[in-house]
Amino acid sequence: MFASFAVDAQSSCNPEFRESMQKRAWMEGKREKELAQRIILKADSVLEYSCFNTRMNEMAQFSVFGENLNAALDSSTRRIHNKYIDLNFGHGYAGGTYAGPTPSAGLCNAMGLVWQYTKCADFNRNYFKSFQQLAASDPRNMPTPCNESGRSAKWADAIDVTNTARNTPNWPWSADDEGPWIGIMYNRGNQGTCGSAIATGIKMRKPLKFTGEQLASAPGYFSNYIIDSGVDPANHTYGQVYSFQEHICVVPGCYVRGFFNTCHVNSYQ
Repeated sequence: MFASFAVDAQSSCNPEFRESMQKRAWMEGKREKELAQRIILKADSVLEYSCFNTRMNEMAQFSVFGENLNAALDSSTRRIHNKYIDLNFGHGYAGGTYAGPTPSAGLCNAMGLVWQYTKCADFNRNYFKSFQQLAASDPRNMPTPCNESGRSAKWADAIDVTNTARNTPNWPWSADDEGPWIGIMYNRGNQGTCGSAIATGIKMRKPLKFTGEQLASAPGYFSNYIIDSGVDPANHTYGQVYSFQEHICVVPGCYVRGFFNTCHVNSYQ
């Protein structure tokens, strides 16, 4: 990356950026959950697959007890069975998605037909939806809608936080205020310009191979170095360790010169 930021971050923690990451994670997880809840269908009633109601009717019809048994079934088993089916499976087969041939009550072939239909059905690519599509409608509509409270508002807020460049200078998805170095790179060969050295934020330590007399004769030359605490500047000798901030030159063919932390053209290219 050949750019320098004109405005440094004031803090290592940007709450707006963190919020946008949290909302993005929420949308990713919410999408997977909702689509899974649509693709994985609600199970049908095995009792209904077994044609239990038809079997009761046949038993009452051909029983030696006749109408007495039929009345008994109406007041007990059949009533309970019908209520159970209506309250828990009041929808079509295959979780309300079955669109195959009509099962025959006499043949009791519903389970076979539903199995064949679901096994051979093509996968619906429309199940894969964008965040905007999910914000517009809830895919969990079979066999009955979820009607989640506040769902639309949650989706709208998450999309706004993660995608909209708001009119604030520190908004995480706004354009950064940068000073590009590309122009300097292109013109370096013609103008001999390397630009400024960029601090990396790394603190370096190295021996300084000069005598105390040399230090005293050119104090400004070493002004960018910070002498380690406890060392007497008047008695510097070969091998004293100094600490300084590392700098780099972003322009090819340039190097950082000595203690000045400035970039210069490499004349040995």
